[in-house]
Amino acid sequence: MARYWRITYKLLGAVVATAVAAVPVIFVVVATAGHPAARARVGAHMSHLWARVLLPLFAVRVHRTGRLPVDGTMVVANHLSYLDILCLASCYSGLFLSKAEVAGWPAIGVLARAAGTLFIDRDQSRDTGRVNSELAAWLRAGLRITWFPEAATSRGATVAAFKSSLFQAAVLAEVPCIPATLSVTTPGSPDPPARTVCWWEATPFPSHFIRLLALPRVEVTVHFGEAVMPPGDRKHLARELHARVLAAFVPVAQ
Repeated sequence: MARYWRITYKLLGAVVATAVAAVPVIFVVVATAGHPAARARVGAHMSHLWARVLLPLFAVRVHRTGRLPVDGTMVVANHLSYLDILCLASCYSGLFLSKAEVAGWPAIGVLARAAGTLFIDRDQSRDTGRVNSELAAWLRAGLRITWFPEAATSRGATVAAFKSSLFQAAVLAEVPCIPATLSVTTPGSPDPPARTVCWWEATPFPSHFIRLLALPRVEVTVHFGEAVMPPGDRKHLARELHARVLAAFVPVAQ
């Protein structure tokens, strides 16, 4: 019974919080029409506030170590679950890079677009050039850009090699990159977090989300490492940042 009660009140809380967030989102979209920079900055701040509200509702506590990323930096992190976005967004305001299909998700896609989320079609190699140009422009404008170079979520046993193509944006903009490492535990749950938090198999989103909501508590540690300046070679930069993320990574209980 306690499990179903947790799911119910968390789900209702998420619906209410998202509905409330939708009101200022609509206002922002209207008020900043024709001003993409203003929309991006306000949207990034709104994403930060939304994450700060949702995580306590989901009984997720974020423990942060290291210095927060400053403006105009690229933040790269390992990828365990969609929860990673909320955890990082709760630490700072910034724009996120997401796969193109998220833009079509009900409610979430609308909010993501309004918040300035950048989308990439990973099935179209020619889309990489467009995204690198956009990322570089936002970085030069002083925005924080966050993305997940593993290009897929994982079970949390290790950190997969980083895809290097989008590191070109940091090279073009000549801005520092910040390695962010996420680790997770689920105190009080008989099931390991690799099954309940990590989203690494062909589990439909609704069923995985319900599994996540059923957890009594989720503890996430986000460690921000020292900034790395692009050496001019995106592949070298990707390897260096991967090594730093992996060095701070604590494998998720399987």
